[in-house]
Amino acid sequence: MGWVVPDFIEYGRVQRPGVGVELASSQVAQRFGLEGALVLHVEPGGPAAEAGIRPTERDRLGRIALGDAVTAVDDEPIRSRDDFILALERREPGETIRLTIRRNGREQVLPITLGGPD
Repeated sequence: MGWVVPDFIEYGRVQRPGVGVELASSQVAQRFGLEGALVLHVEPGGPAAEAGIRPTERDRLGRIALGDAVTAVDDEPIRSRDDFILALERREPGETIRLTIRRNGREQVLPITLGGPD
């Protein structure tokens, strides 16, 4: 929490990095048998879109096609949406991190440069 005061002094508010995703609740991810932070939506043109993160969508038959699940940030395990949010709070806008994602049962590591606060 030592980073909060300097942010207030310099910017007038807390500067949290953003990736441009909306995440499912941990209960939803668990319902699908996933561990990690399930991506529901990716903001067009944001850091996640540029890194190639895929959102959850419906296919042409209306079935749910699960998006990427973030399972690690810089090798730090991510088991829930809360873990992901906490991992980002320790980073700075403009910093490049490595996201480990699970896509279609396979893990991939994607570099992503964190954006500024929304």
